[in-house]
Amino acid sequence: MEELTAQNEQLTADLEDQRAEVERLTGDNEDLADQVSTLEEANAELTERIEQILDEVDAALVPAPDLVGGTAEAAAAQAEENGWVLVQIPTASDGAEPGTVLSQSPPAGTPMLSGSALAIGVASQPEAPPPSDAGTVFESSGTGPGTLDTFVLEGGTRHAVIYSFTGEGRHTVSVVDADGSTVLRLVDVNGTKEGATHIPLTGTYALKVDVGDDVDWQLQVVRLP
Repeated sequence: MEELTAQNEQLTADLEDQRAEVERLTGDNEDLADQVSTLEEANAELTERIEQILDEVDAALVPAPDLVGGTAEAAAAQAEENGWVLVQIPTASDGAEPGTVLSQSPPAGTPMLSGSALAIGVASQPEAPPPSDAGTVFESSGTGPGTLDTFVLEGGTRHAVIYSFTGEGRHTVSVVDADGSTVLRLVDVNGTKEGATHIPLTGTYALKVDVGDDVDWQLQVVRLP
């Protein structure tokens, strides 16, 4: 009898321990439920804020207008109206009125925020090649179209590209960035021509030559003294 009583007392004690454990787990579960609820509320607030920010960004975005064929003055007015930073790069051209926009980056239709940079290639008269003491940064020659090797335009230094074409048709030279995207056109001339134009850029670029298959060309990027 005493043995059964002892067993009963032990079972009772074990049961109490189990009840205590259940109560502890229940409390932990309630704490976890509260934490989950708090996290869900925070996540809902964060999601709402993100959606609000995205709506504000969408409302602030303005598509870049098609500036090609217009004037640099009109482009400047558009840039000022929308708060864009206008960068004008001269494009040596013998077929367009000086001041005409021949290329733009980003292209028309690209969403832009206030403060974004809008670059335009503006037709200008071809310049004479710079003095022979200009330091060579890059040079290449060939026949037909192609994209050349990259080169670096260092800051604090003026640069120019010297070009020479032998052959009929239209010849263009564009600047291509490290991603392979065309930035702007530097040269847009016709027939056998030679000359130069400035490159007011810094960074790593390449030149893209667009000419007829039988047109010979020479290009030299120089550092001006």
